[in-house]
Amino acid sequence: GKMTPAHEPRQTLGKIPKTTFLVLYKRYAVLAEDEWVVRMFDLVTKELILEDLYYQKIVMGMEVPTSVPVLGVGRDVRGYVEKNIPFLLEDGVSTWKAWEWTLDGLAERHGDAEVHVSFGRGKYEDRAEKMRLGDFIRSFDALAEVSEKNGVPPPYLRAWDYRKDAATKVLEDDYEPPEWAADYFDKMKEEDRPEFKWLFVGPKGVRTPLHIDPCLTHAWMAQIQGEKHWKLVPPADVHHLVDANGFADMANMDHNRFPTAAQARVLEVTLKPRQILFIPQGWAHDVTTLSHGVAITHNFIDKAAYTKVVRQACLKNLLNR
Repeated sequence: GKMTPAHEPRQTLGKIPKTTFLVLYKRYAVLAEDEWVVRMFDLVTKELILEDLYYQKIVMGMEVPTSVPVLGVGRDVRGYVEKNIPFLLEDGVSTWKAWEWTLDGLAERHGDAEVHVSFGRGKYEDRAEKMRLGDFIRSFDALAEVSEKNGVPPPYLRAWDYRKDAATKVLEDDYEPPEWAADYFDKMKEEDRPEFKWLFVGPKGVRTPLHIDPCLTHAWMAQIQGEKHWKLVPPADVHHLVDANGFADMANMDHNRFPTAAQARVLEVTLKPRQILFIPQGWAHDVTTLSHGVAITHNFIDKAAYTKVVRQACLKNLLNR
């Protein structure tokens, strides 16, 4: 009979040490307590990222612009999404009621909502304290002042899943995701979907240090009030800014620890009210809030990544039983 051709050796991510990606995704991906999602992250870590041709071709092999493209109303953005290129949409979806939200308005309408506010140096695993939303928002001036004096980022209501509280779930009616951000996670049963729809509410000076979003997801952020300064690093350059202990601190670079940091391409952009930023899968980002503000973020997964993630998650689920 025919001879079976020898299997081609699996290609790896070139000069990026596997352990690096393992550490990154272990440390930053498991934001969800849901066991299914944790399993999915675990799987994405080990099998998908490390030696996957999909990741290498689609994510690593992309073109990288010298600055974040700024697109006007009516521009077709799908090409950017497909090519994994970040962009800033100058005028967000004009029909949203959410653009009218203000911090004062949220404090007035939903001041009694109980929220978990992160205290500490801006790492995900910081301690959280329960507060009422209104009390938190009304303390922004004082918090920002103390933060500036002590050189420590102020508390932050990060990744608030406002939909879990019936009273604040109504906020969901004030906007809908842009049509170019179709989320394949929506194809799953609701109880299996990762919770990737969030509000970020915080005073001037809050920071989210360099990280990569989990699970091969893209993200978009709509700035409702205030401004945020973003630093974006393409996937192929992330290895300059990470080691076995995690990511570099972009605000205070340790060049001994990260000797090739200067070789990483960093795209900087300031997100202003009524603008939407697209953050493609695999791009590391560091975000500083320049003024008291509120923003909406959704992470979403495209068809190609969804098929891989879900197929492998199901497989892994079966193997684990």
